Amino acid sequence: MSTNDTGFAVLQAPTQAATGPQPKNTRPTEGTDPPTYDQMSLKTYIFGALMVLLAILGTSVWLLAPYASPMLTVFLYSIPANCAISLFPHEPVLVDYGTAGLNIWGIALAATLGTLAAGFIDYKVFAPVLNLKRSADRYRDKNSYARANHWFYKTPFLTLAVAGFSPIPFFPFKFLVFASKYPLPKYLAALALGRFPRYCLLTLAGYHFNPPTWLVLATFGVMLLLVYFRKILELSRKLVVRLAGKANPKTAEQPDLKVYSAAMVFKSAVKAVRNIRSGRPLCVSLEVTHNCTANCLHCDKGPVVEDHPVGPDVYQKICQDLDPTLVQIAGGEPLMRDDLADIVRSVHRPGRPPFIAIITNGSLLTREKYLELREAGANQFSISIDFPDARHDKWRRIPGLFDHLSELVPKLVAMGHGDIVLNACFHRANYRLLPEIAVLAKAWGTKLNLSPYTDLRTNNKTLNLRHPADTEELDEIITSLYAPGGGSETVMTSEVVMRRFNDFYKTGFTPGCQAGQRYLVVNPDGTMTPCAMHTKTRYHSQEELLEKFVKNNQCGECFISSRANTEKSFRELLIDNLRFVSMSKESGRRAG
Repeated sequence: MSTNDTGFAVLQAPTQAATGPQPKNTRPTEGTDPPTYDQMSLKTYIFGALMVLLAILGTSVWLLAPYASPMLTVFLYSIPANCAISLFPHEPVLVDYGTAGLNIWGIALAATLGTLAAGFIDYKVFAPVLNLKRSADRYRDKNSYARANHWFYKTPFLTLAVAGFSPIPFFPFKFLVFASKYPLPKYLAALALGRFPRYCLLTLAGYHFNPPTWLVLATFGVMLLLVYFRKILELSRKLVVRLAGKANPKTAEQPDLKVYSAAMVFKSAVKAVRNIRSGRPLCVSLEVTHNCTANCLHCDKGPVVEDHPVGPDVYQKICQDLDPTLVQIAGGEPLMRDDLADIVRSVHRPGRPPFIAIITNGSLLTREKYLELREAGANQFSISIDFPDARHDKWRRIPGLFDHLSELVPKLVAMGHGDIVLNACFHRANYRLLPEIAVLAKAWGTKLNLSPYTDLRTNNKTLNLRHPADTEELDEIITSLYAPGGGSETVMTSEVVMRRFNDFYKTGFTPGCQAGQRYLVVNPDGTMTPCAMHTKTRYHSQEELLEKFVKNNQCGECFISSRANTEKSFRELLIDNLRFVSMSKESGRRAG
């Protein structure tokens, strides 16, 4: 420690060097031992528990018997409301007592004395057991802390008084007092100078404006919610994890590669709400190439084309700007890109959305490539399947493809990551085989996603299920598939969504398309299109797409899986994604 000309000692922490102007003579002398930081102890938790009990007691008296002993109630309540962990807000309480016409100066003085008691207790009891290094690491990069640090080291007493009077957050200044060992008498004097007039104004405001009790209580509730918002989110996340079931413990044979967890689903759900409100997409499909190893009868990709592909850095910037919940990496056949792992890495954000799914026909997929892409950050591999046997080869025009998948998929599933999904596009040529494809998925130990064919890209209308006989039969197949024991335990697509698919086939039109807003496609050259069906007109930003396409979009001529999934209600999104996590873990357990 050393003492400067302002009269307070400065903690010689490495975090202070880059936080703004420093007072003179605060460098440690040679031979000084480095600072130590006390860890959270039993004393810390006892102190916290006492503050919680005091806050509950004060709140209860305020709500149930506010006028029994108002001065004492305000004094006691002000201690936990102004301690280092600031449990409850003080503003609504003072406003409420002001509405009662009590002694304004007495109420303000009682609140000030409670605040001084909190400051004394913080300084003598709580601050010595704080982990100041951890706090510094947490707060030093925040703008509020940087500004507080700047003014505190210039004029500490005046800064504390002004901060105590103003509505700005006071904790950064408390932290600076604790970290610098600012003299206790000066700290308490600054608190009194700043807080007393603040409390007088709050009580006067209650007396003058006389807000109704319901408004005071609502304000109290909102302020509590703001304070504990992150904690509520954390508790909600834990509840979601519990509802989804515990993850299967890793065995020594399993590589250290984590399945996309229920916690991440919860984070994705929160992001989905934010994206819907802000107009950002839920899903972005990166079509990294329009070339393909297959030449499927229901698809327009296959022949070699010059698609002018951009590099991983461009996809990274696009995804950072759009900030989606889900990124599909598709094509064409994405595994034709030699830099596919780099693309995945550029999009991956450890511990945070987006969920990254690779859509592939599997012809170039190997165990080694699978592990490389998982390590790069891929969360799911969606492998196309059209038929439950060698007819798949003829449809895809890749000889031996079904045998390759029959050998590869079970081996990948056996690794226990639960990240393999079969993806079947159903149409007139294969819709009667959906139960058999579901059986195949179960035999391979994986999950199955279903999506209806549309002719917008191929103009091949013969594959549509537009005849009443077809849609009636599909209704029966859906009923049978989702009946108990019908095979739907491996099907990710919900029965509700399957009914919507068939409703689309019955009418040929589903209004309310949100392509370009909830979902969009990024082409190999980095341009954007609203969906995989509208590829001729391209845009250079989502803003341009929204202005030139979305505003006038009246399309309803498809209802593919990407549209159906991104246009679900929030409740459906959460339930279906939790079901997906549960199915993934079950797949991993069966493999184990």
